[in-house]
Amino acid sequence: MRELGEDYGIDMEAELTDDGVKGELLKIQVKSSVRLRRRDAFVEGIIEKRYVEYAIACRYPVILVFIDIEAKEARYIWLQDWILRKQAEGTLSETQDSWVQWIDENAALVSGLNSELKNIARWRGKTQLVLSLLDALRSAVSIQDEKIVKQLVEIFSTNTKDAATHSLDAIVREAALLGNRLYGTREGNAMAATLYELARRFGGKISKRTIYDLVIRGESASRIGINTLGILYDDFFDHISSLGLPEPGFPRFASQITVMQIC
Repeated sequence: MRELGEDYGIDMEAELTDDGVKGELLKIQVKSSVRLRRRDAFVEGIIEKRYVEYAIACRYPVILVFIDIEAKEARYIWLQDWILRKQAEGTLSETQDSWVQWIDENAALVSGLNSELKNIARWRGKTQLVLSLLDALRSAVSIQDEKIVKQLVEIFSTNTKDAATHSLDAIVREAALLGNRLYGTREGNAMAATLYELARRFGGKISKRTIYDLVIRGESASRIGINTLGILYDDFFDHISSLGLPEPGFPRFASQITVMQIC
């Protein structure tokens, strides 16, 4: 166990050493209270936005530990797993500063240290598979390897649950980084083909936030983003209409172009 400085934004690292040192790490944030709120066998955990943002960016498992000083008890949440589940539910709102999670007795730290937390550190499980695939997808997109991107999208669509949010968000994030280079360049064309394919496959679950990130470019709009939005309206009209587009901040001309495309 190693304590970390304040600059890291996390309290400590724990490294698994059962079979020697192999870089199997957990990032741990400890939150203690004199008495945690309880509901039957559950205790209340408050998850702050800054820890969610850290976990999304971190390539190691991030564990939140909640300590009840009076009860001399600690329970934990594996943040990346919690984030994936909240994304799948559509309840990870970017406007929130914190979330309440009721943690059951199966997540007791004492038992976790002897079983689940070891498996998490060793990257054994379906959540780790999804996270690894997302990393591979981001890398393939960043080097414009269209063949590998398509293969990874196929793996998502056939083997992992809730691929829509994760795949589209990963591609959109890279598309936003390309900015003005997205249209009329080799890398932009490869990105566009991938976005169109993802939209046709998974558009029925795309989030409003992902659409905004895809379409809006400052005071203007991405042409490829508009084209993708047109595909979404064509193939998933009921879902996209239910999102309530446009809203303040969504370029008016973008919505006008989209209406022209789908009419």
